[in-house]
Amino acid sequence: MKKLSFVLVLFALVALSSCNKEKDCKCVTSYSGAYSSDLDDVTTLITIDEGNCSDGNLSSSTYGLKMTTTCTEQ
Repeated sequence: MKKLSFVLVLFALVALSSCNKEKDCKCVTSYSGAYSSDLDDVTTLITIDEGNCSDGNLSSSTYGLKMTTTCTEQ
């Protein structure tokens, strides 16, 4: 009976820990190219419900200014 109780408690803990899929991500946006010396890096902390933090990575450029956002899990 003790083994059964232990197994049930262990199963419940594993089930509860797998339900929380939230992740805390730190995203840093940096700039390069024209006028980049006037801009500082921007750091943002976000919480996502699904997916990976790297899903927030992006890169774009316009008028010679390149913006790159890199997200990592905290």
